[in-house]
Amino acid sequence: MQNRIKLVFICCLLGVFSFYVSVNGHAFEISDLDGTWVDNIGYLSSPSILEEQFVWGIGKAIPNTTLEFEIEKNFVIMCGDGGYAISKMDSISVGIIEMELYSVDDENHKWPVKMKFHFIDADAFWIECPELIGQFPVGKNRLWYRLSGPKR
Repeated sequence: MQNRIKLVFICCLLGVFSFYVSVNGHAFEISDLDGTWVDNIGYLSSPSILEEQFVWGIGKAIPNTTLEFEIEKNFVIMCGDGGYAISKMDSISVGIIEMELYSVDDENHKWPVKMKFHFIDADAFWIECPELIGQFPVGKNRLWYRLSGPKR
C-alpha cells in the first residue's frame, strides 16, 4: 500500500514538472517576435484594427497603438514613436530575447535603446528597458499581447 502511495506521489511530481517545463522551458526564437503587438488585451477586438502588408504576410495594426516587428527587415515600429532599426538581437536565455534599436526617424536621436523581451507564452511578453520607464509600456506588469503575425 505504501509503495502504491509513493508511486502515485512520484507520478504527480513528474506530471507537475513536465507541465512546468513545457510551459516555461519553451525556447523562443527571435522570429517569434515577428508580428504586431498591443499592450492592452482589450485592443484585440478594437474597431480601429486595419489590415496591412508585412514581410511575414498580411497582419493587423492599430494606428499609433501597435508595436510592429519585421525581423527579416531588421525593423520595428514603436507605437506612436516611429521606426527603429535593429542593430543587434540575440536570444540570451530561455524565453528572453535582447535587442538593440536606434531611431531611423529622428536624425538628432540615434542613440541605441537596449530592450529585453521576456516571453510569458507564444502570444504574450513583457519588456525590460529602464531607459523607457515612464515613456513606453515596460515592466513585468505591462504585458504585450500578439494581435497578429506569422505564428498566429
